[in-house]
Amino acid sequence: MRSSGTRHRAVPRPARISRPRTQRAPDLPRGNPASTLSASFERGPGGGEIGTDRMQAQASPTGSREAGYPASLTAGLMARRIPGLDGMRALGSFAVIAYHYTPRWAPGGLGVMNFLVLSGFLITWLLLGEEDRKGSIGVRAFYVRRTRHIVPAFFVFLFATTAALLVLDKRIVWAQVITASLFVVNYWQGIVGDPNTAFSHTWALALELQFYLLWPLLFLALRRDRRRLAGTLVVILAAVWAYRSVMWLSGAVPQGYVYEAFDMRADHLLLGCLVAVLLKTGSMRSYVSVVTDNALMPLLTIVLIGASAVCEKIWGVEYRNIIGFIVNPILLMTLLLQAITFATTPGWKWLEWRWVRYLGTISYSVYLYQQVIVSPVKEHLGFLPEPLLFLTTLAAVYAISSAAYYLVEKPLRRSRKSAPHVTAAPVAARPAAIPGAAVEPG
Repeated sequence: MRSSGTRHRAVPRPARISRPRTQRAPDLPRGNPASTLSASFERGPGGGEIGTDRMQAQASPTGSREAGYPASLTAGLMARRIPGLDGMRALGSFAVIAYHYTPRWAPGGLGVMNFLVLSGFLITWLLLGEEDRKGSIGVRAFYVRRTRHIVPAFFVFLFATTAALLVLDKRIVWAQVITASLFVVNYWQGIVGDPNTAFSHTWALALELQFYLLWPLLFLALRRDRRRLAGTLVVILAAVWAYRSVMWLSGAVPQGYVYEAFDMRADHLLLGCLVAVLLKTGSMRSYVSVVTDNALMPLLTIVLIGASAVCEKIWGVEYRNIIGFIVNPILLMTLLLQAITFATTPGWKWLEWRWVRYLGTISYSVYLYQQVIVSPVKEHLGFLPEPLLFLTTLAAVYAISSAAYYLVEKPLRRSRKSAPHVTAAPVAARPAAIPGAAVEPG
């Protein structure tokens, strides 16, 4: 090469331009998490035609694989606040409220499932992004961060509600309260039965905490080979599907156990994990290309979700436990990807409306308190016309949840000292099909 003189001077230059090192700065070990690239999208992606442009990003240092995703999806996933997620949270919490208001028709189970899929995806995306930037994972920091987001606000709800029930001389199932405080109420209710109290809905929080406890351990064990990690997740998903079907069809467990136990619902969280890993490795090009082909595709996904909900109303838990629990998470994860991709396009911008994002921001407080608000409002204001009664119920839920968010949840999240950053053994930082950014945890 040196002896070629000026005849070949132009040959090496394009090769260097095709893979500039400066583009990988956000992924270098010990790099600044709030990189210039991610900061530029802090308020969400802007400009460009959505659903048609494809951003090509290298998936390996050698550039042997390239992944073409919609530019808006790539930009959204690199943003500090991923667009569309708060809108999806708002929809999920609304579905839960509607179910407790009128359980006959509202798809409350889909609302909870939406939260599970979203949590699995976002948590894994955060872990992958942290490893890409730093080459390691802050294990203790992860546990402290997840605990701080859920536990303090939960115990305020638990103590306040228990105190109110004592003052009002209402029924308290102490076994349920104790197991809820230990975050194993999903198993207690799954085995003993749901007594239908103010704490019945806390099974979903227990399920998420159990996931947060176990998932980082599996991630750390397999993170050095992301394709192996993805393959392991596929095997686990298939095993859970088979296990759940066998246990239900054989009558080995009651319906409540199938609905609430972690071993029966782990696949809904792990599906989100799998999609995050596949996106990072560039393995979802074809699927993403199809489901984000144009801005009408989310309507098809919504129709399919509605059709599955109708099938559940017709065939009951037999359909839900065998088919619905497999199909619905896939559809909801698809809708989540579409929401991120199209959140800034006409027809879907409402996902980013300020008040919709606000309802998504307070969705955790909404989930905590809606259980103890809906029934009393309906009982004391039942004389109101039906549409007005429903709107009044919504207003009461959102007002009390807003107060809980600003007075309890938000202050408790901020009032903490930095946790010691104990990391797993570092690995070389790697470029990814979609680079990670410092996404704010949801």
